[in-house]
Amino acid sequence: MLEREFIQYLKSQIQIPFADTRVTLGIGDDAACLDFADREVVSTMDTLVEGVHFDTTTISLEDVGRKALAVNLSDLAAMGCYEPHSFLMSMAAPKSMQLESAKSLVLGMQRLADWFDIPLVGGDFVTTPGPLTITVQASGLVAENQLWTMSGAKAGDVILVSGEFGGSILEKHYSFSPRLDIAELVARRGIQLNAATDVTDGLIWDLHQVCAASNVGARLDKPSIPIHESLLELETDQESRLVRAMHDGEDFELILVADPSNAKRLVEAGDELGRLTPIGTIVADSGLFDESGIEIKPKGYSH
Repeated sequence: MLEREFIQYLKSQIQIPFADTRVTLGIGDDAACLDFADREVVSTMDTLVEGVHFDTTTISLEDVGRKALAVNLSDLAAMGCYEPHSFLMSMAAPKSMQLESAKSLVLGMQRLADWFDIPLVGGDFVTTPGPLTITVQASGLVAENQLWTMSGAKAGDVILVSGEFGGSILEKHYSFSPRLDIAELVARRGIQLNAATDVTDGLIWDLHQVCAASNVGARLDKPSIPIHESLLELETDQESRLVRAMHDGEDFELILVADPSNAKRLVEAGDELGRLTPIGTIVADSGLFDESGIEIKPKGYSH
């Protein structure tokens, strides 16, 4: 896929270690990270394009604006950030777009921003003959020694997930709440994670990304994967529901990887926020396998 190939190209072109020592983590994870004094600043950016990521004939511009910010906040949560501090917004609007439509888009964004007390501090606006395109860049603070990455998973670690999977098919990907609450709970409890990411391209694909970054594999207990209740009506058999829960994208829940003692603390802490479910174990050998040892091919959602 062009997106994944381009990301790999960018990673190969970026100087590591970085010339600017304030950049402690760059391209390849859910967000970049900059080190300022005793706090680290994480920064992330996402773009939504009409006809690729959304269809305004089926979804309101207000919902589009909300999602444009929400996907960025989800990336911040995946890095252990629970204090977003500001965001930038760039919009390339079709020449036919009316002012009221642009206002609706920003209204959806601003309502979510008000909920998380995160101000819009700038951005850019242009008109274009092409499709409506919205880019949001968000930044936040991470406590010292609290930064989560994809690359720290170790053999013997437990794999946990927040929430349920497969609900994006019924527009959950427009109404989801970024899991900053989990990042805050883990930080305040002093629970140590070895790796984390949010589920955007599908549970299996994003877990595969964690394993690849950490040079490990995973053994999953498929029956333990939480399935969103919407699939009970959409799919007639459990196996079909499970396939959707594993491979459909845009659930925006978190994958959390921790050693067994911290995993136990996570499950206990999850009582405050809703479900945190163990679904498998990290293993030394590469590849993803189910409880019977059958390999699970990594695939996910592509726009």
